[in-house]
Amino acid sequence: MKPAAKKAIIFDLDGTLVDSSQDIAAALNKVLQTQGQPSLSLATAKALVEAGKGASYIVTQAFQQNGLHYCQPFLDDRLKEYLQFYQDEPANRTQLFPYVKEDLERLQQTGLMLGVCTNKPHHLTLLVLEQLGIFHLFQCVIGAGIVERSKPHRDHLLAVVAKLQVEVDQTLYVGDSEVDRACAYAAGIPFFLVSWGGGSTMDTQDDTRIQRLSDLLLFTSTSQV
Repeated sequence: MKPAAKKAIIFDLDGTLVDSSQDIAAALNKVLQTQGQPSLSLATAKALVEAGKGASYIVTQAFQQNGLHYCQPFLDDRLKEYLQFYQDEPANRTQLFPYVKEDLERLQQTGLMLGVCTNKPHHLTLLVLEQLGIFHLFQCVIGAGIVERSKPHRDHLLAVVAKLQVEVDQTLYVGDSEVDRACAYAAGIPFFLVSWGGGSTMDTQDDTRIQRLSDLLLFTSTSQV
């Protein structure tokens, strides 16, 4: 049977489309400083981001790095503080990875629909995309908090598929973490691993590693190359 024509490509955000580690580190360190805790290094913050597990994980790990135990209500309060600090400056230092904008534009120009499926809180996701000037390129964006079960649960990714009004076998998913891979596998969607962000240290397994987003044109029937 001939494979279904691909109509949509869905992307993770942090570590895939954008390098947000500096803004996340800045917000985290403000929270840590209010509690008299040492600041995180950029490398540590980047590793937390590249895990792909979302804001609650990032805050929890930031406070547990010194081996101390914190009760959940304390961590919940610190999460609220972190989200507020991050919302105040969501993209001061955040940058698109090289060629991302022009490649997204090229993919869209071929007729492909584009979406975002990320564990970053939804309202922050919208702010980052807008401030970086790429929000208009996506037909659907779903961050954490919009669906009941976020990545790696398949419901998160399938919600984007449904919103784009395409079928699972007409879709590709692109990411940089084991969370992204697990989500794609659970949803039955081919997974493509970027060669930057967290993807630079991941094994490809049976996946395809891409060097640029425009490489995805080779795997869609809408390619003009």
